[in-house]
Amino acid sequence: MPIALDSEPLATRHVVVCQTGQRLDDVDPMFVGKTRYVVIFIVGNFTLEEANAFALDTFDNVAVSNRDFYFRDSPWIHTVAFSWTSVPADMQYVVDNFSTVDFIDAYTFYLTRHMTGYYMKAGT
Repeated sequence: MPIALDSEPLATRHVVVCQTGQRLDDVDPMFVGKTRYVVIFIVGNFTLEEANAFALDTFDNVAVSNRDFYFRDSPWIHTVAFSWTSVPADMQYVVDNFSTVDFIDAYTFYLTRHMTGYYMKAGT
């Protein structure tokens, strides 16, 4: 199914970044043997430095950081967290390809967001 992209201002930038995992054995007995993954989607007018600072703090905390402390403008941010014993095949692409903060094209951004949302709804 093709994805139709809305037109965006020229200054719009896109970032997807995934933390490659934190063991949860010491956090809660319910999570023994599982690893935490966090995927952050950011769209708007921002710098890589702003996105990187936000991602690092969000990865280090259980709660998502307040974007107003990191960004001059207020970009759209969506964060998804998973805990797995092993990474499902459907999500391996995200884990393997988005481990660093870098700008990507709009199509890759929205396709990755769509794929992650589909995985969440499937409840696999």
